[in-house]
Amino acid sequence: MVYGHIVLARRWGNILSATNCFITGSYWSHAFTTVCTPYGRLLTIEAEAQGVTSCPFDINYEQDFSRDYIMYEVNIPQEAIDFGIDAALNKLESGYGYIQMPWFIWRAICNLFGKDIKSQNNWFSSDGTLCSQLAVEYLQAAGLGNLFADFGSGSVSPQDIYLIVKANPQIFTEVESRITYPNDPRL
Repeated sequence: MVYGHIVLARRWGNILSATNCFITGSYWSHAFTTVCTPYGRLLTIEAEAQGVTSCPFDINYEQDFSRDYIMYEVNIPQEAIDFGIDAALNKLESGYGYIQMPWFIWRAICNLFGKDIKSQNNWFSSDGTLCSQLAVEYLQAAGLGNLFADFGSGSVSPQDIYLIVKANPQIFTEVESRITYPNDPRL
Protein backbone atom coordinates (compact mmCIF):
# COMPACT_ATOMS: atom_id res chain seq x y z
CA MET A 1 0.00 0.00 0.00
CA VAL A 2 1.24 3.45 -0.91
CA TYR A 3 1.29 6.01 1.90
CA GLY A 4 2.95 9.29 2.73
CA HIS A 5 0.47 11.26 0.63
CA ILE A 6 -0.06 14.97 0.99
CA VAL A 7 -3.77 15.64 1.34
CA LEU A 8 -5.57 18.98 1.24
CA ALA A 9 -9.09 19.12 2.62
CA ARG A 10 -12.04 21.33 3.42
CA ARG A 11 -15.03 20.77 5.70
CA TRP A 12 -18.27 22.30 4.46
CA GLY A 13 -20.60 23.79 7.08
CA ASN A 14 -17.73 24.37 9.52
CA ILE A 15 -17.04 27.93 10.66
CA LEU A 16 -13.32 27.34 11.31
CA SER A 17 -12.82 25.81 7.88
CA ALA A 18 -14.71 28.65 6.19
CA THR A 19 -12.77 31.27 8.16
CA ASN A 20 -9.45 29.67 7.25
CA CYS A 21 -10.42 29.62 3.55
CA PHE A 22 -11.51 33.26 3.69
CA ILE A 23 -8.36 34.51 5.44
CA THR A 24 -5.93 32.57 3.26
CA GLY A 25 -7.86 32.97 0.00
CA SER A 26 -7.90 29.23 -0.44
CA TYR A 27 -10.31 26.51 -1.43
CA TRP A 28 -8.49 24.29 1.08
CA SER A 29 -8.49 24.81 4.85
CA HIS A 30 -6.59 21.73 6.00
CA ALA A 31 -3.47 19.74 5.12
CA PHE A 32 -2.16 16.39 6.35
CA THR A 33 -0.28 13.25 5.45
CA THR A 34 -1.13 9.56 5.47
CA VAL A 35 0.28 6.37 6.98
CA CYS A 36 -0.74 2.78 6.45
CA THR A 37 -1.55 0.07 8.97
CA PRO A 38 0.02 -3.39 8.53
CA TYR A 39 -3.39 -4.46 7.18
CA GLY A 40 -3.42 -1.85 4.40
CA ARG A 41 -5.79 0.68 5.97
CA LEU A 42 -4.91 4.31 5.30
CA LEU A 43 -4.73 6.60 8.35
CA THR A 44 -4.17 10.32 8.63
CA ILE A 45 -1.61 12.18 10.69
CA GLU A 46 -3.14 15.62 11.12
CA ALA A 47 -3.29 18.62 13.41
CA GLU A 48 -6.92 19.20 14.34
CA ALA A 49 -8.56 21.27 17.09
CA GLN A 50 -7.66 18.63 19.71
CA GLY A 51 -3.99 18.56 18.61
CA VAL A 52 -2.00 16.20 16.42
CA THR A 53 -3.95 12.97 15.97
CA SER A 54 -4.47 10.05 13.64
CA CYS A 55 -7.76 8.74 12.27
CA PRO A 56 -9.01 6.38 9.53
CA PHE A 57 -8.97 8.16 6.16
CA ASP A 58 -11.88 6.15 4.79
CA ILE A 59 -14.26 7.01 7.63
CA ASN A 60 -13.23 10.62 8.23
CA TYR A 61 -12.80 11.66 4.59
CA GLU A 62 -13.99 9.21 1.91
CA GLN A 63 -17.27 8.45 3.73
CA ASP A 64 -17.82 11.97 5.10
CA PHE A 65 -19.43 13.91 2.27
CA SER A 66 -19.16 17.19 4.16
CA ARG A 67 -15.43 17.06 3.38
CA ASP A 68 -13.75 17.75 0.09
CA TYR A 69 -10.21 16.53 -0.39
CA ILE A 70 -7.45 16.07 -2.92
CA MET A 71 -4.72 13.49 -2.35
CA TYR A 72 -1.26 13.57 -3.91
CA GLU A 73 1.30 10.79 -4.01
CA VAL A 74 4.77 12.09 -3.19
CA ASN A 75 7.18 10.69 -5.78
CA ILE A 76 10.35 10.31 -3.75
CA PRO A 77 12.16 7.21 -2.44
CA GLN A 78 10.22 5.24 0.17
CA GLU A 79 13.08 5.65 2.66
CA ALA A 80 12.64 9.42 2.49
CA ILE A 81 8.88 9.10 2.97
CA ASP A 82 9.44 6.85 5.99
CA PHE A 83 11.82 9.41 7.48
CA GLY A 84 9.21 12.15 6.98
CA ILE A 85 6.44 9.98 8.45
CA ASP A 86 8.59 9.32 11.50
CA ALA A 87 8.97 13.09 12.01
CA ALA A 88 5.19 13.56 11.76
CA LEU A 89 4.52 10.64 14.14
CA ASN A 90 6.80 12.27 16.71
CA LYS A 91 4.28 15.13 16.88
CA LEU A 92 1.33 12.89 17.84
CA GLU A 93 -0.56 14.20 20.86
CA SER A 94 1.14 17.61 20.73
CA GLY A 95 -1.19 20.60 21.07
CA TYR A 96 -2.80 22.61 18.29
CA GLY A 97 -1.25 25.96 17.37
CA TYR A 98 -4.24 28.24 18.02
CA ILE A 99 -1.99 31.11 19.02
CA GLN A 100 -0.33 31.02 15.57
CA MET A 101 -3.56 31.86 13.73
CA PRO A 102 -3.48 35.69 14.17
CA TRP A 103 -0.26 35.78 12.16
CA PHE A 104 -2.17 34.54 9.10
CA ILE A 105 -4.69 37.36 9.55
CA TRP A 106 -1.75 39.78 9.63
CA ARG A 107 -0.32 38.15 6.51
CA ALA A 108 -3.68 38.61 4.72
CA ILE A 109 -3.83 42.28 5.75
CA CYS A 110 -0.27 42.83 4.53
CA ASN A 111 -1.16 41.13 1.21
CA LEU A 112 -4.06 43.58 0.78
CA PHE A 113 -1.48 46.38 0.81
CA GLY A 114 0.91 44.58 -1.56
CA LYS A 115 3.37 43.35 1.06
CA ASP A 116 4.11 39.63 1.08
CA ILE A 117 5.42 38.56 4.48
CA LYS A 118 5.45 34.78 3.94
CA SER A 119 9.24 34.74 4.39
CA GLN A 120 8.85 36.03 7.95
CA ASN A 121 8.50 33.62 10.84
CA ASN A 122 5.08 33.21 12.43
CA TRP A 123 5.26 35.04 15.77
CA PHE A 124 4.37 31.89 17.70
CA SER A 125 5.58 29.09 15.41
CA SER A 126 6.92 27.06 18.32
CA ASP A 127 3.64 27.16 20.26
CA GLY A 128 1.65 24.11 19.15
CA THR A 129 1.29 22.70 15.64
CA LEU A 130 -0.94 23.83 12.78
CA CYS A 131 -2.06 21.37 10.10
CA SER A 132 0.01 22.97 7.34
CA GLN A 133 3.00 23.22 9.66
CA LEU A 134 2.80 19.46 10.30
CA ALA A 135 2.57 18.73 6.56
CA VAL A 136 5.60 20.95 5.91
CA GLU A 137 7.59 19.26 8.69
CA TYR A 138 6.80 15.90 7.08
CA LEU A 139 7.97 17.09 3.65
CA GLN A 140 11.07 18.78 5.07
CA ALA A 141 12.09 15.63 6.95
CA ALA A 142 11.50 13.67 3.72
CA GLY A 143 14.11 15.83 1.99
CA LEU A 144 11.83 18.35 0.26
CA GLY A 145 12.65 21.35 2.43
CA ASN A 146 13.87 23.27 -0.62
CA LEU A 147 10.22 23.64 -1.71
CA PHE A 148 9.65 25.90 1.30
CA ALA A 149 12.81 28.01 1.07
CA ASP A 150 10.74 31.19 0.55
CA PHE A 151 8.75 30.70 3.74
CA GLY A 152 9.42 31.50 7.36
CA SER A 153 8.85 29.08 10.21
CA GLY A 154 5.14 28.36 10.67
CA SER A 155 4.14 30.69 7.82
CA VAL A 156 2.81 28.12 5.31
CA SER A 157 -0.94 27.82 4.72
CA PRO A 158 -2.84 24.98 3.02
CA GLN A 159 -3.12 27.25 -0.04
CA ASP A 160 0.68 27.62 -0.12
CA ILE A 161 1.06 23.84 -0.05
CA TYR A 162 -1.51 23.52 -2.83
CA LEU A 163 0.38 26.01 -5.02
CA ILE A 164 3.70 24.25 -4.36
CA VAL A 165 2.18 20.86 -5.19
CA LYS A 166 0.66 22.20 -8.43
CA ALA A 167 3.99 23.79 -9.42
CA ASN A 168 5.88 20.51 -8.95
CA PRO A 169 4.05 17.77 -10.91
CA GLN A 170 7.26 15.76 -11.17
CA ILE A 171 7.11 15.30 -7.38
CA PHE A 172 3.36 15.26 -6.67
CA THR A 173 0.82 13.13 -8.56
CA GLU A 174 -2.90 13.48 -7.88
CA VAL A 175 -4.32 10.05 -6.98
CA GLU A 176 -7.80 10.74 -5.59
CA SER A 177 -10.14 13.65 -4.99
CA ARG A 178 -13.64 14.78 -4.20
CA ILE A 179 -14.26 18.43 -5.02
CA THR A 180 -17.74 19.90 -4.68
CA TYR A 181 -16.97 22.97 -6.80
CA PRO A 182 -14.33 21.87 -9.37
CA ASN A 183 -14.65 25.15 -11.31
CA ASP A 184 -13.73 27.30 -8.30
CA PRO A 185 -11.10 29.82 -9.49
CA ARG A 186 -8.86 29.01 -6.50
CA LEU A 187 -8.26 25.51 -7.90
